[in-house]
Order: sequence, then structure tokens, then C-alpha cells
Amino acid sequence: MYGKDRIITISLILKDKIRMKSRKWAYGVVRWRLYLLHYMRLSSNSVWGLLWEHVAAMSLRSKLITLVFILGFTHMAVDYIYTNEDDMYVSSDKEDLKLDKATQTATFVIIVGYGRTGSSWLGEILSKAEESFYMFEPMQRPLAEGYYLTNMVAFNNNSYRRPLSLMERHDFMITTIHRVFTCQFSLLHTFSQEILVRHQVRLNAGTFTHCRDFNSYRSYFCIKELERVCLSKTHRIVKTIRVSMELVSNMVEMWPNLKVVHLVRDPRAITHSRSKGQDFQMALDTVSHSADMCTRMFEDVKQDWFIQRKYPGRLIIVSYEALAGSPYAATGFIYDFLNMLFREKTWFWVFNSMRNQNETETHYYATVRFNSSKVANRWRESLYYKKVQEIDLSCTDVYKALGYIPISSVEDLNSGKPTRRKVDNIEGYL
Repeated sequence: MYGKDRIITISLILKDKIRMKSRKWAYGVVRWRLYLLHYMRLSSNSVWGLLWEHVAAMSLRSKLITLVFILGFTHMAVDYIYTNEDDMYVSSDKEDLKLDKATQTATFVIIVGYGRTGSSWLGEILSKAEESFYMFEPMQRPLAEGYYLTNMVAFNNNSYRRPLSLMERHDFMITTIHRVFTCQFSLLHTFSQEILVRHQVRLNAGTFTHCRDFNSYRSYFCIKELERVCLSKTHRIVKTIRVSMELVSNMVEMWPNLKVVHLVRDPRAITHSRSKGQDFQMALDTVSHSADMCTRMFEDVKQDWFIQRKYPGRLIIVSYEALAGSPYAATGFIYDFLNMLFREKTWFWVFNSMRNQNETETHYYATVRFNSSKVANRWRESLYYKKVQEIDLSCTDVYKALGYIPISSVEDLNSGKPTRRKVDNIEGYL
């Protein structure tokens, strides 16, 4: 049996899909939506019986017109079911992804980090601004592991390979982020839609509770509601650990209203944090992991230098240690860079997020910590000096670029000696 609600949902989705492929089909879809609502009250067999009787009673001219509409609708339905995914989720032409002046009135923000750098914490700090709409990891399910380079998929062990599927192509990722920034959530892959809905339900307790049960009928209307909320915000923010700064450089060129916050962290702290989780077992091999990680970080920093020279005022680098050590000043600096107002509500959220009195209430992926400053330096209490030496040796270039200081003795490791110095040639908060 076809329910009226299901028919409406299918027809609405068809309407959006056809508009995306060709606006000339829109009028026909509206007419056939009404036709479906009229005839699909019974089972599918009865529908075709009524349709046949209706056609038999028509004149020849009317039959031909009706036949054309039937064939057109059948083509659209088959096309919807068997659509080439390239047409739905990927725009290979950069011209299609450029923005008109109306869209440029909003500020796009991308937070780029690495696994275990505190990027989720920074993302939630920025999400608390009243003028922001925030999306967490739109590529988390399409690309569970690894990150995007141009026409390549790279991994934390510094291996590379060609994309194996549509969802591993970098133009799929760029198209997805463009649709998030322009609030076209109904055109996102269903994986990204599910991440969007579930995260918004968690961030806005009590606001989107009707979206908790994610299914094909209710999700459509939740997606549309989120689109309206997004369009009302002046800042659209995406946080991701699955993109290289090489691709961000392309985004900066395409989208004049894009600003970038590149979050970095002491490689010794990243290694220590990763070694505690099941998703980063490669970190147990300190030598190879630190070499791979710092190679990626240094390549990204070189892209940062290029962007800051060519597009001044568009990118800042922020270290997790500086953010955790001076959270209010750092948050104010980032908010100023993004032209957002650092309100009292955000101040209190930052305060509560780093001063949880009960350490047992936190977990590996939590954005609330009992003491953020202590967390930032915990590696000094847990890493053996030999492992610290191995990381220091592999990350010399990153240390020089970002101001991290090698540890020269066991005494320095345990004494609380500073592990960062001031960096003058980078715009950011280090």
C-alpha cells in the first residue's frame, strides 16, 4: 500500500533531484505529483487499472499527450533510481562551485586539524556563536580513514593510493563542503546528511528532538529545516581532519569569503594521545608514526605560508597548547579573526569545557576536560625519554616552523621546562 505521506516525500525528493539536473523538468514533476496523489490511493495494481481506464476514454490527441507524460515520468523515475552518482554528488567543473555575490555575504569557515589535536573542542567553541552554523566532519563516513590530496587518498602511515570509489575522490569532498557552506543539505550524500542531523540534535538539545529518529521520511523535513536555519546564519563552519592544506588552498582561491583556522599540536602530545586509542594503533610504532605525521604537518605548514602570502587575512594557525593555556584570549583572537562576537554565553561554555571537576566523566573523544592545560602537557608524564627523542628527531622541520622545542635530557622532560617558543613569521595564535 502507498501512503499519502510516502507519496508526498517521494515526489518532493524527485522534485529536488530534477531541479538539480534540469530545471525544465520541474513543471512536469509538479503535475505528476498531483497525478500521483490522485491515483495512488490504492495498491499499485489498482493504480495502473485506473490509469488504463482513464487513457482509454481519451481522444487520440489526449492519449498521445498522456503517453508522452507517462514516458517522461517513467524516465525520470528510472533516472532517479539509477542515477550516475557523479551527477548527484560531484561537480568536477570549478565554475559550478564558484559563488555569486549573494552567497558571498556569508562567511565560510573551515577548521583543519589532525586526529587528536583538539579540533572537535575548537569546533564546538566556534559553534557557540549566535551567528554560526556548525557541521562536524561531513566526510567522516564517506572516508572513515585517511585524508584527501589532489586525486589521491593519503593515510596516517604516509601511504597513498588512487581513489577506489566516488566517495574517495577529492572533488566529491570539495563538492560536499561547498554544499554545506551554501546550505544545500538536501543534495548531500545520505552519509553526510545523517552526520549533520545527529550532530545538530546533540548540539541543540531540545531544538531538533523530532529529528532523532533518522529515517527516509522524517529526515527529509529535518534536512529542510536545517537548511533554513543555516541560511539565517552569517557564518557557516566546517571542522575536518580529512583534508590537506593543498586542497584548502584551492578552496581559498575559489571562495573569496572563506577563512581558514589551521589547528596544530605538539607532535609528542599527538603521538601520546593516539597511542591510547584503538583507532590510531600505528602510533605505537613511534619512529614511523612520527615521521609520517610530521611529514604531513610540514607539507601543510608550507601551504599555510603560501596562502598567507597570497591571500593575507584569510588563514591563521592556532596551536592547541596556546588555546588550552590561554583559552579566553585565544578564543577572542579567533572570534576577532572571523568577525564574530565573543559573547558571555561562549565564555561560560569555554570555562565549563575545560574545568570539569570529575575526571571520570570525560572520555577519549570528549570535548569537555577536567583540566585542559594539564591535558595539553600530559605527554611529559607518560612518554619515555627515548620515545620523546625519536619524535624530536623525526619532527625537526615542524619544530622549527611552529616553535616547538626538543627535549635534551630526562631532567628537562620532568622539570617543566618550556617546550614552545614564540614564532614571529606566522599569523596566528601560537
